[in-house]
Amino acid sequence: MKKLVCVVMLIVLGVSVVCAGCNSDSRRYAKVSGTVTINGQPLSRGTIQFVPVADGYDGGGKIVLGKFVANVPFGECKVNISGELFDDVDENGNPKNSTKIIVDGFEQTKEPKPKFIVPPKYASDSPLRAEVKKSGDNTLAFEIKPE
Repeated sequence: MKKLVCVVMLIVLGVSVVCAGCNSDSRRYAKVSGTVTINGQPLSRGTIQFVPVADGYDGGGKIVLGKFVANVPFGECKVNISGELFDDVDENGNPKNSTKIIVDGFEQTKEPKPKFIVPPKYASDSPLRAEVKKSGDNTLAFEIKPE
């Protein structure tokens, strides 16, 4: 009987520990979607990162054809963006006039020069900020200004 009680208590304790860890991070994150443009044109491809001003983990995702969707921490965040703008792109934001080349036996893609590259200040010490709400509409729009 004592063994059965110990086994049941261990199972309850184990389930409690597992459940305590489940979803604890999801309560600190919210779904965010939006757009990133450069002089009114959608960023062809890139990344967006939301870094909490207070302590915490960041979140982010990919930008494709100027649009993004990501799970990010709610509250005030610094927004870092990197990416490129090309003239003619496919549905993934990649330049259509890319060519395949072989370098040292490996196939690589040679891309045309981008029309615009997001300035480095937006990638690490960005002036962009966003207030991410815990619930409700989190649709954001960011306009990158050329330097």
